[in-house]
Amino acid sequence: MSDKSTSCPLPPSNFSIDINASNMPLAWRNFKTSLGIYMIANDLGKESDKRKVAILLQTIGSDALQIFYSFNTEIDKITYKDLLAKFEDYFTPRVNISVERHKLFNRKQGPDEEIETYATDLKNLSIQCNFEGLADDIVKDIFSWNLNSSCSYIRERILIEKPSSFDAAVSLAKTLRNTRLEAKALSSHEVSVVSRQSRHSRLTKRGQESHRQRSHNRQRSQPSRKS
Repeated sequence: MSDKSTSCPLPPSNFSIDINASNMPLAWRNFKTSLGIYMIANDLGKESDKRKVAILLQTIGSDALQIFYSFNTEIDKITYKDLLAKFEDYFTPRVNISVERHKLFNRKQGPDEEIETYATDLKNLSIQCNFEGLADDIVKDIFSWNLNSSCSYIRERILIEKPSSFDAAVSLAKTLRNTRLEAKALSSHEVSVVSRQSRHSRLTKRGQESHRQRSHNRQRSQPSRKS
């Protein structure tokens, strides 16, 4: 029988944190969430601090080990909770909320940017804005306001239908976009069919006219019979 206290599955290869990520607080948050899931899935919550510290350092990646060395502590002299707190302070320094909100309010959808990409970035930017209970409503409004000009029809429908949440607004936007693309594709197909039919009709008419002209020319070229 295997002993959970002495063995556990290896974490996924992409488990480590990217210390060069453009949004370091988000990268840390994602890593910490993944680590928590891994610990729960393998029933490691009751393990000793020494072992949990070792698991954290094993999963965080070799680049982040250099950061651990800067803490000037030993693996067996720090608790798991305290080590998490030190990494938390390192990766999520105190932010300037005004600056973060400025970034969010001025984030506009690019000319060719997909709705999904735009919505995800707004959601991530809002994390550092400390909107608390108002976050969903604020991000929903910004999503609508800052859609690019080609999506003005989406903005109008959002204003009319008043979706109850940010996710509902994004879902409505995607539905409207997909419906318009399908209608455009159908219209293009119909135009193509009409164009082919028109071309066929013109060719048929030309063929008939050419046939009549040849018949007329043959009749004119034949000598008239004398009685």
